[in-house]
Amino acid sequence: MTAASALLAVSVVLVVATLLLVEVRLYLKRHHRQHAADLQNLGSRIDGILHISERQSSEIDRLFKRMEDQLAVSRNDLEWMIGDRMIEVAGQYVGSGSTSDDMAHELDMPIDMARARALFRRH
Repeated sequence: MTAASALLAVSVVLVVATLLLVEVRLYLKRHHRQHAADLQNLGSRIDGILHISERQSSEIDRLFKRMEDQLAVSRNDLEWMIGDRMIEVAGQYVGSGSTSDDMAHELDMPIDMARARALFRRH
């Protein structure tokens, strides 16, 4: 092999290597664009999911607040019914001749309240 043919062979190898590098670069650029588009699409989907999550969180907070309000109303109604029933039962105790001490003990109410209820019943 002569120097000229060796130089030609090296030139051919360099041209082929350059063409391969250009092709690899174009391949990587295409895939980079595709991955960038995929990442952008994924980012948009994540943003959408976060928006839905925030909206649902707000809705859940609103529902919990509404439940708290309804429970407060129910608690007040229940306390009123218990108090009303206690007054009715206390009246039955007074009517049956039970003492204020007996009534306070049986109904688990303060003695002052039982005495006041007995006074009202007598009048």
